[in-house]
Amino acid sequence: MVEGMIDYEKYAKKHIYYGNENIDDFLEKIINIKIKSNKNSSLLDIGAGSGNIISRLKEIFPTLLISVSDISKIRIERIKILMREKINKYYIDDICNSKIPSDSYDIINSDQVIEHVMLDITMIKEIKRILKDKGLFRVSSVYKKKGAWYFHKNNNERLIDPTHLREYTSIENFKKIFTNQSLKIIDIKTEPIKYPILDPFLTIMKIKSKSKFINKLRGLKIKIPKYYRITIVGEKNDF
Repeated sequence: MVEGMIDYEKYAKKHIYYGNENIDDFLEKIINIKIKSNKNSSLLDIGAGSGNIISRLKEIFPTLLISVSDISKIRIERIKILMREKINKYYIDDICNSKIPSDSYDIINSDQVIEHVMLDITMIKEIKRILKDKGLFRVSSVYKKKGAWYFHKNNNERLIDPTHLREYTSIENFKKIFTNQSLKIIDIKTEPIKYPILDPFLTIMKIKSKSKFINKLRGLKIKIPKYYRITIVGEKNDF
């Protein structure tokens, strides 16, 4: 498995996310650009997870042809139950060794996936291959400043998520992954990462609760010092 050292099916069983997601303004912007010229523009969501984002997207953009890709069969099956016929195509697919046809999508969205793959540059090459010419993309990841600390650890490095294979420490280095593939960057932003205030306690105490009360308390979030979500939107332009 190219994407590496994580047991993705085990991870999918353990990590289930509920509720609608707020749609990022960058994503909404690039979708609006495309549907102005073609109301049936196509979007591929890479690493679709539990399907919360695409469910919300379909509500906002009912004519958008949405396809989903995830390396986990479990997650794809969950999305099929959630979305049924509302999804155009489903792919159980490794984005670093993808079987998705070239030049096939107007928009590609990938939220918090690239930090999990073995080779980030390979993922970006595949995104470029799958995008149509003049296609637009949005990719987000984790950016941390010097001195950032969180209680998770992997390979002797403190990480905000123990399954991360990297966390970017330079905005310029993140941008270069795209510009080195001759992808045009349209915009970039960073936003503080906020996590449920209870999570460190629940993790340390090894508490796994389905209590509605605890889930409600998890709605109380705090900023994680020096940790940011970094998001890039850009365009493929081969000519």
